Amino acid sequence: MSLRNESEAALRVYYAAHKFLYDFGIRWLPVNPIDIISSQPNWRLKYVHQLAYEIGKSTDYVCNHVMRSKDGLAMYDVAHDQYDIILNAGDEIPQTRMLWTATHEIGHIYLGHLKDNKVSSITADNLDYNLYNQLEFEADIFAGEVLASKWIMRHLDIVDERDIAMICGISDDAALNRYKKATEDYSFEPANAVFTLHNFGEYMKEVTICRDRHDFELGRFISLSCYSKVVIGMCVL
Repeated sequence: MSLRNESEAALRVYYAAHKFLYDFGIRWLPVNPIDIISSQPNWRLKYVHQLAYEIGKSTDYVCNHVMRSKDGLAMYDVAHDQYDIILNAGDEIPQTRMLWTATHEIGHIYLGHLKDNKVSSITADNLDYNLYNQLEFEADIFAGEVLASKWIMRHLDIVDERDIAMICGISDDAALNRYKKATEDYSFEPANAVFTLHNFGEYMKEVTICRDRHDFELGRFISLSCYSKVVIGMCVL
């Protein structure tokens, strides 16, 4: 795989992310990458503690010497055309972070990073430094656009990043990044994003937020933008 400049890489990944949403029939938020992994016959989900048990090693060994990460890894077995996605489900890993990691690793698979580069995993020690950074950059763009597409966010009358975190189930830091992307001054809209917006039409008609009544800030959800057809429902607990 030849190195691309960032804008070229980002454009390619935006198209791929929206094709992914279409291919997997995703029409609602939050996206559940665990269900997506489970739906594929040659994708297999394993957690760090399961892999540690299988190979007779500690979870620290798996993180430090197999994944070389505290979060996750996608692995490809070319002989069996089998992908394994390894996730760390330890107590120190928030659910929002694991959601992002799972989608990031799916990105490596869907974008062809493993097959195209003829590697069994994407780690810093088995790839050229610049290529590794490019593939990580692309997988992060993919995860962000699948979990919280900036084009969908623009059509949801989002007030701030807290709305994105709540609706999409991602971390506050990731939500802030997506909010910045969604509010950038640009008019470009990929053709694939147009299909996504159409497919999310029913979702964007009504978004129901379920929260404890003491945490619900009603004022943030009662305004309706003249550019949006979103109706916000409320289910208080």
